[in-house]
Amino acid sequence: MATAFSYIRFSARGQEKGDSVRRQSALARAYADKHALTLDERSYEDLGVSAFKSKNLVEGKLGTFLKAVDEGLIPKGSYLLVESLDRVSRAEILDALDTFLTIIKRGITLVTLNDEQVYTRANVTDNWTKLIMALAVMARANEESATKARRVREAWEAKKASGAILRSVGPSWLTLKGSKWVQVPEKVKHVRHIFALAAQGLGTPTLADKLNEEQVPPLGGKAEFWTPELVMGTLRNRAVIGELVSRKKGVEPIVGYYPAIIKERDFNLVQAHINERDGRLLGLRGLAAGGLVRGSHDSPFKIEHHCSIETYYQDHPGSTQENGNAATCTDPPLLRQASLPCRPERVCFAAACPP
Repeated sequence: MATAFSYIRFSARGQEKGDSVRRQSALARAYADKHALTLDERSYEDLGVSAFKSKNLVEGKLGTFLKAVDEGLIPKGSYLLVESLDRVSRAEILDALDTFLTIIKRGITLVTLNDEQVYTRANVTDNWTKLIMALAVMARANEESATKARRVREAWEAKKASGAILRSVGPSWLTLKGSKWVQVPEKVKHVRHIFALAAQGLGTPTLADKLNEEQVPPLGGKAEFWTPELVMGTLRNRAVIGELVSRKKGVEPIVGYYPAIIKERDFNLVQAHINERDGRLLGLRGLAAGGLVRGSHDSPFKIEHHCSIETYYQDHPGSTQENGNAATCTDPPLLRQASLPCRPERVCFAAACPP
């Protein structure tokens, strides 16, 4: 008796409250019973994961399923039960075709439950019209998603052009008064403090512990204490530099929608720290291109230091982020190997850096 695995997916988290999961699960169970298949209890679910840009394949459980097949954890000849092909992919047709072929060429039998179509490497090879049918379904799915994305983008652009309030609930450090976003001074102070600590190279677990020790109240929500996730959410939030980022894919952020409480270069410096910790360091060349680092030494190998935002202003009480004075740093190194000449004791926080 062959083993079947169900794959359940929908794009919007709000659909969890509806009937989608139950319906897709029931269809899989009914098909397995009808065809004497053993339905594995380990269903693969991508709930709230889009297939428009193949996120479910690259980052989601569909990719996990295929990896398990490659590793021999799921045997060839197993069944993958999906409600329809648009659950597998809504990507552009060639990408969708790649996903479709990736599944059946691994020896997996792909079944669409809404019409009980069965796709295998053998039957698609023997009857190419099945491939044409699959292509038509996947192309239509992509067109629907592309149309929806375009309409959302156009509506967003129209609202932006009108100057209307696009989102009534903003970041916790701002409040909406009439048609204007106003800073909440105490919370703004906390956000700046968090960025100042992060600019010193502190990781999110250390930051969370320190904020809890200092009894800094969490920003917004119902959280009673800081966690690394809450800290990361604050540090990654582009609203601190004034941007409104749409939750919809393909929609450009609105720069200057909110009052900025952190300068963009300070924000970018913190992102560089985060990326370093994640193993995705952007590199000194990118920092230099952004005006953060100026160098004068000839040696290709230098230790590059950074300044915290607070240290910068303590060392230069008359400075502002606009005038761009540099501070002498004593903090631990941010980059240990520079890819271009640098002056390791100086970092600038604004465009008008000293030579």
